[in-house]
Amino acid sequence: RSRGLGDVYKRQSFSISSSTIVCEGEEMTLSVPNGFPEYSWSTGSTSNTAIVNNSGIYTCTITGNLGCSNTESFNLVMNPLPAVTLSNLGDICVNETAFELTGGNPVGGIYSGDFVSGGFFDANAAGVGTHEIFYTFTNALDCSNTASAFIEVTSDIEVSLSDFSNVCENAPAFTLSGGLP
Repeated sequence: RSRGLGDVYKRQSFSISSSTIVCEGEEMTLSVPNGFPEYSWSTGSTSNTAIVNNSGIYTCTITGNLGCSNTESFNLVMNPLPAVTLSNLGDICVNETAFELTGGNPVGGIYSGDFVSGGFFDANAAGVGTHEIFYTFTNALDCSNTASAFIEVTSDIEVSLSDFSNVCENAPAFTLSGGLP
């Protein structure tokens, strides 16, 4: 049958589906039915799938063989990442024994980094210098986030003080000297 004036063509109906919901920042796939001549996603994709990694409203316009188009939207809510912090770790002398790391929030995460084992940092093994420590926490939705801080391992400081001469009990105040550094 030939197309004439007054012919009405039905727009393609469809819906957008998603792969399993993942954590914010991870890739997931949105898809629409295959087999149409033209796709236009709000992400810029021109196939029947779009790869996304953030929550938001995504749209896809499908154009059928007869030029009719239809647009659908999908409100994607991904699982949130936990807010993770790690307090300043400060300085430590190289000869200190391994010590347990603290300051990660929320409590219950895992410390890692060079010279970290079982949540303990070994300054002696690390040696003098600046070392980055990581703290990773995983929430009930199985989403993880990491914070980091630096710890400065310093060399031992040798202090020396010369002997003092004898001082009488009622002697006036005087300035001490002879100490190094």
